[in-house]
Amino acid sequence: MSFKGQIEAQCPNSTECEAFEADVWSFIRGDTSPELRESILYRECNLLLCPQCGVAFMPEAAWIYYEPPLELLAFVFPESFRDKEQYWREKMATDFQQMKGALGKDMPVDLEPELFFGTEDIAKLLESEDFLGEEREVMEFLAK
Repeated sequence: MSFKGQIEAQCPNSTECEAFEADVWSFIRGDTSPELRESILYRECNLLLCPQCGVAFMPEAAWIYYEPPLELLAFVFPESFRDKEQYWREKMATDFQQMKGALGKDMPVDLEPELFFGTEDIAKLLESEDFLGEEREVMEFLAK
């Protein structure tokens, strides 16, 4: 199950546009929400359009991606957060402990979260995993 939250978004044209309320994904479970997984691959996850000027932009909002078959738990922070990476690593560790408490048996004990800034690197990781899965399928077919 995936979850949305609401944020106050600010268009990059902030001198011309007012802030507005927007729904964004805060937790995405990739194996049960294939359309959201695809939106990450297309680099469109949480992409917003300013209702005043029409500019497309990524909001300053973090989100979590979880795909158990890949043993992947990713905390995805906005690219602009990269300059304070150590702070966000510590925050991720704290938030992860809270998640483990909330998810209980649904969270593998040995799973460690990965940290990403922006959608590009997590999209590349998912593309690589898809490629490896396709290669595995071909090899299994040929092995028969």
